[in-house]
Amino acid sequence: QKVKVMSTKVDGMTQERLENAVIGLYANEDIYNYQGKKLVDKGTLLLSKETDKDGNIVFDIDLPLINIYLEEIKAPEGYTKLDKKYYIDIKSTDDTTQIYNFTRTIVNNPKEVEISKLTITGSNELAGATLQIIDFSTNEIVEEWVSTDKPHTTNELLVGRRYILREILSPDGYTIANDIEFVVNDDKQVQKVTMYDELTKVEISKQDATTGKELPGAKLEIIDPMTNKVVREHISTSESWIVEGLILNKEYILRETASPDGYEIANEIRFTVGKNEKVVMKDELTRTVISKLSSLLKGELAGAELQIIDPETNEIVREHTTTNEKWIVEGLILNKEYILREVKAPEDHSIAEDIYFTVGKDKGVIMIDDYWENEELGDEPVFKNPTIKTVKTDDMNYIAGFVVLALMSFLGIIIIRKKKRIKISSFYKKS
Repeated sequence: QKVKVMSTKVDGMTQERLENAVIGLYANEDIYNYQGKKLVDKGTLLLSKETDKDGNIVFDIDLPLINIYLEEIKAPEGYTKLDKKYYIDIKSTDDTTQIYNFTRTIVNNPKEVEISKLTITGSNELAGATLQIIDFSTNEIVEEWVSTDKPHTTNELLVGRRYILREILSPDGYTIANDIEFVVNDDKQVQKVTMYDELTKVEISKQDATTGKELPGAKLEIIDPMTNKVVREHISTSESWIVEGLILNKEYILRETASPDGYEIANEIRFTVGKNEKVVMKDELTRTVISKLSSLLKGELAGAELQIIDPETNEIVREHTTTNEKWIVEGLILNKEYILREVKAPEDHSIAEDIYFTVGKDKGVIMIDDYWENEELGDEPVFKNPTIKTVKTDDMNYIAGFVVLALMSFLGIIIIRKKKRIKISSFYKKS
């Protein structure tokens, strides 16, 4: 008998006609000749053809009245091959039919790929990432979208082809993930591709400038320079500060608002968030320069016994006997007031008055002892020196300038004191 089977191949979602699918016509039972000899086994491929541009195939074949079926041998590009069989039972209905016509529509659904954008620590979808699927071979963008709180599903990818999943913009506070390459498989299940985003991480290291070790006790702030708002706060410990969730590629300011006792406040640091960024802020010990001079102004005065006293507790926090070099005092508490006291003056010099000074505000302190000479007196009169209490400068090299000013002012004082000494001597001579 003449059998004519027409098959149409369509997309199950769009009903679009599909070309280039290969369809086979198979025997669904053994075929025998009139002598009873088996000619064809059940399941044998009898004929195969490829769908045309309209998705059609026509099989013209002479067959006995048997059961046959259609089955897809090769799916159209981008589709998963069907396992389904389309059965046709050829039965005689009358004695006049010469050609038996059959029509079957074979439906293919495109391969479904599900893209999930997740956080590295959770299972919830991460919204706000701009993602692309790129054809590996042509480097063309196949699809682009912004992630939401649900997975993204696509039916536009071709089975067997390699693609790249690329993140071009991450949600605020997250790093951009590495590209993921994947090949669309030919199974019937939804193919899942998952990309994970990590929170941005910036390591803040607060260090002692001398030792390089972590310095506890500093009050730190991270500030958005666009809004001047504080976005993070922290008090440093013996471990570095790991800051998560700052916006990638955005500039911030690291500012120290209070230093640990004995340390200066560091200058602020601007930094831009990048992957595995590390920012190091170093604190120097406070540094106060004590200069002990004679009213003769011939350089540093050796032999004076000095103390630095905490006026709140009256405790002695530093002691020193002067030499011919300035006394560099490190580690006093920033912005705290102290007393510089002389407890013993060098020979032929009077003891100076106490000087109050504030660490940080007063970088240098000059204390001057009066020099005097009077052989006629049994007891040395003590003259209060006109002390230059503090030099408010960041550079102690400027002390020399203040010394010159002090010398000019002392000339008048020495003359007055000399006159006073004459009067005192005359008084003792008369008596």
